[in-house]
Amino acid sequence: ADWQALAGQPAETAAGQVRRLLELEALGAEVLVLQADVTDREAMRHVLDQARRRFGPLHGVIHAAGVAGGGLAQLRTAEQARAVLAPKVDGTLVLAELLADEDLDFLVLCSSLNAILGGPGQADYAAANAFLGAFAEASAATARWPVVAIDWDTWRGIGMAAGLPPPKHRLAPTRLPLERRPALRPPPRRRSAATAQPPQPRLASARAAPPRCLQRRSWRRERPPSPIR
Repeated sequence: ADWQALAGQPAETAAGQVRRLLELEALGAEVLVLQADVTDREAMRHVLDQARRRFGPLHGVIHAAGVAGGGLAQLRTAEQARAVLAPKVDGTLVLAELLADEDLDFLVLCSSLNAILGGPGQADYAAANAFLGAFAEASAATARWPVVAIDWDTWRGIGMAAGLPPPKHRLAPTRLPLERRPALRPPPRRRSAATAQPPQPRLASARAAPPRCLQRRSWRRERPPSPIR
């Protein structure tokens, strides 16, 4: 009843989240809402214990916690940068430690395209997300379960950037924000009668000519024709 009352409020961040949780429950999902700081080891241990008591063994974990950065690097303080780095760096290490003995099917780390492309005033946020990719790559040889980092683009109307005011000065966008829409499948590829059978593999060998700088050249001058006597 409290959730229904909150969901009926104007479209604010909390009300929008509650509405989405109610939609999940309407589809048959079981939702357990708990709050904790992902960098707090004991608090996260308590959260995981409650989840196990409610649902049994854990099969998958999605780490989506984060703090949006913003501001020129030369004007950012160490405390501000640390607040952006902590959820993704310290939080990932805490989860990896607490889940080390769990028999998971996957651990998904929600990263951002900023880890690859960067962005104005996003130095700390790009670094935090770059850590997720590095952690996933390093865990491929050490973790008991698959670890994958997904570099998400900006989602329209949802996610961390949905509640942020638009910046006053923004560079021309180089990519479009993602929208939630049904997946599109490409049409079946038609084959003509001549190409109905898959092509047979062929082996071919070729020898590339050496670079011109390595080719032998003859510097011998040709003799001029002898005069007629």
